[in-house]
Amino acid sequence: DDLNLRTTLSGDYQHTMRDRWQGVLSSRNGASDASYNVENERGIHIASETYLTYDKTFGEHEFDAVAGITFEQWDYEGSYSLGTGYSSDLIRTLSAATVASEIDSWIYDERFQSYFARINWAYADKYLASVSYRRDGSSVFGSDSKYGDFPAISLGWDIAEENFLKDNDFLSSFKFRVSYGFTGNKDLDTNSDIIDLYPSLPLLGPSSATIGGAVQPAFVALNIANPDLQWERSQEVNPGLDFGFLKNRITGSVDYYKRTSDQLLLFNPISASTGFRNALVNIGEVENSGVEVELRTRNFANSNFGWNTTVLASRNKNELTDFADSNGQIGLVDDKRAAEWINLEGQPISSFYGWVV
Repeated sequence: DDLNLRTTLSGDYQHTMRDRWQGVLSSRNGASDASYNVENERGIHIASETYLTYDKTFGEHEFDAVAGITFEQWDYEGSYSLGTGYSSDLIRTLSAATVASEIDSWIYDERFQSYFARINWAYADKYLASVSYRRDGSSVFGSDSKYGDFPAISLGWDIAEENFLKDNDFLSSFKFRVSYGFTGNKDLDTNSDIIDLYPSLPLLGPSSATIGGAVQPAFVALNIANPDLQWERSQEVNPGLDFGFLKNRITGSVDYYKRTSDQLLLFNPISASTGFRNALVNIGEVENSGVEVELRTRNFANSNFGWNTTVLASRNKNELTDFADSNGQIGLVDDKRAAEWINLEGQPISSFYGWVV
């Protein structure tokens, strides 16, 4: 009974169809603006997890461990068609269009695999320790950088369980804890699904070119491939204190954290002679540190009425500590606003930049 094996399999399927008809009377331009578009999207997600668990108690020692493997896959496909050139509202189909203005289709996939293990130990409900390890792999990254290693460790001491405080009527709980470990990030947001999922590969998209007065099909590069792209990594240390007074009528916690993220997945400006303004790279290091305080009280309670209070306070400092050769980089917030931001070491990342007025 101490050792157990468990396997789970889950999934979801989504099929969405959207269509929109803009009739000949919907615009002052009449039939010249009439159009019909149809979009189909299908997606399937499958997740499996297999793991072993072990639980054992030796006197006042409590021990449990888990080890396993997870796998996830996402598959997407879709199409989009836009027809124009309708002369009436009688037949609202793509085949009735005189011009196929846009035709597009796509197929994407993503794979994720993880190996993990964790060991927890406790003694007399006073001393606590936990060690964990993850090795995560993603199809997003290049063949030499698909996997990232993320260990962690945590320790705790509930001083209120010590004999010299156990019968204290004022102090209900008083636990010191500290944790240190690494986590990873693989998610991108480039406003392009194909670049988000295949940034390490050279990608091509459909285009056209005029040759000898005739329009010919062609291809255009979508990105600058980076086969060395790898996991963004965060290192965090988090000491804290949990407390309770007066039979836990007053409880709360105080936490300090320092999180250092490096190998950031960012666009870095490059020479326009490449045909692109920027390229996706692992660059820089940013540090977040701060304090979080939570205080909870049970002010009044009976069978008809209860009054509890929760107070939260926090402070965070963000600082770019390393940006390599791109220190001082200035860029536009977006194409629609006449505003700029700057990445300058010693300042918050992506700070607004401009004249002080």
